[in-house]
Amino acid sequence: MTRMQPSRSGFYSDCVSSWFKLLILSARGCWQAKDEAVHTVETTHTGRQQLSEQNQRLSVMMLRGSLTILLVFVIKHTGSSQPTITEPRIRETQYPLPRKEFQLPCVADGDRPIRYTWVRNEVQLDPKLNPYLSVSENGTLTFSKFNSRENGNYTCKALNDDGYDISPAVTLIEARLATQWDVPETRMTKSSGEHMSLDCKDPPYSAPPPTIVWSFSRSQDSAGGDVSLDNRVTMDGKGTLHFAFVKESDSGSYKCGIYNSRLATRKLGSPVRVTVGGSGVPSQIEPRVIWHSKETTAVLGTEVKLECIFSGKPVPAVTWTRDGKDITMLTSKDDNPNGGVLRISSVQENDEGSYKCAGSNAAGTKHITIKLTIVSAPLWVNAPNNQVVLEGDNVTFLCKARAVGATSDMVTSWADGDAKMIISSDKSQVTFRDVSMGDNGCAHCTISNNIDYIAKTACFKVVNDSSELPPTTQTTREVTTTQRLTGKGSASNGALVAIVVVMLILGIVAAVGFVLWRRRQQNRVTFRVKKGDKETFEEKAKRRQTL
Repeated sequence: MTRMQPSRSGFYSDCVSSWFKLLILSARGCWQAKDEAVHTVETTHTGRQQLSEQNQRLSVMMLRGSLTILLVFVIKHTGSSQPTITEPRIRETQYPLPRKEFQLPCVADGDRPIRYTWVRNEVQLDPKLNPYLSVSENGTLTFSKFNSRENGNYTCKALNDDGYDISPAVTLIEARLATQWDVPETRMTKSSGEHMSLDCKDPPYSAPPPTIVWSFSRSQDSAGGDVSLDNRVTMDGKGTLHFAFVKESDSGSYKCGIYNSRLATRKLGSPVRVTVGGSGVPSQIEPRVIWHSKETTAVLGTEVKLECIFSGKPVPAVTWTRDGKDITMLTSKDDNPNGGVLRISSVQENDEGSYKCAGSNAAGTKHITIKLTIVSAPLWVNAPNNQVVLEGDNVTFLCKARAVGATSDMVTSWADGDAKMIISSDKSQVTFRDVSMGDNGCAHCTISNNIDYIAKTACFKVVNDSSELPPTTQTTREVTTTQRLTGKGSASNGALVAIVVVMLILGIVAAVGFVLWRRRQQNRVTFRVKKGDKETFEEKAKRRQTL
């Protein structure tokens, strides 16, 4: 637990005190204005101006009072205001350019000034020890010249006096494309009508993973271009180029190329020289499975592709079924024009099962069955949540998760523990007993398995008055007094906010209405000025003109 200084109670009392002062002044101003409207019948021009100024001051005080009521309510009922990190919010991998400046932002929402720290591979970064590293006041981590020594998992911690939050890890890997691609030139001879597969052998290391593109030229001297994919010529997910059947026009030189999108660099491998010959090719060749996805394991929520590629003449048409139902509409024509790729954009638990891929032409039909298994990182069952509790209560944070499929056992850990934090034997919960004012703090729970991890920070705030508890406060009490007596809970936050907004509007309307009423009263007052006073006034005006 990280201790936080109690800070809201004093602010509450100041706001309430100010509101009562404004309320008293407003009431006194209203009473004085009433007396003036009844008793004032002889008023000078200066008196009229003073009355107008008094009206303006009174309306401003009434408006301030209404705004103060709303401010106190909002602050009082928002509960704990520890930072909430809004960026980064998901696990991701980024590829900084080598020896270039790179910035990793950390954005957090919070009511109080926020301090930021960064952790790399579970070790807190100290910019004083690295001249190429800095952390700005707004949380941005800047590398003046990124290199491979900075590769790692980075997490941001946003901290203020009410608590903290920790971001998901961002993995940084220096963008790179290895220069060596030592693959010898090869030759291949095929007869017309046969199927052919060309492997992209041992491509060099690339970060991010490269895009594979094949090039083709008729001869060594010709410029050539990229291979066009169609129903007959396709490429699988590993970059192997497949021909359902070859023709003499397929003779030439093929090169596998990889493209690094971050570096905007392309590299070509050694050529494969293909010669296609023969005659008397049959017009029909029975389908045959030449490549397909093996038993596939996909992580819940990710995209998965199931692939099957057939040889044959004419080119076999591909269909997909599951449990006897046609699901060919899920195929991706972008990945395979012939429908050989079944794409599921975000797999769910009910997507697990067996998928049947069939290739058919006039000469026959062949099929293959691909099994899809779903696994997952830990999924929250009970995530720790922020709490506002009374002094003397016990505070319990739950941290439980489940996982889909055959994964490793889940491991739970708690950060920022101290002597007051009691961890259960299975680490599924922690308890702070008999908390007192000043014990406000946070705890951070992490659950991991062999797929990934989840983590969440929860904080608690101790108050000494039950009126400071939010309507939906999560405490160790199972039911409130109101629930025991009536069987109903407290009003929702939305209803309370609506009531206060109405109060604010009524306050503003009252202030404006009062000003308009006072002006109307002023217009009705008969300003009687004595004759002697009038003559004195005229004499004074003449003297001013003379001077």
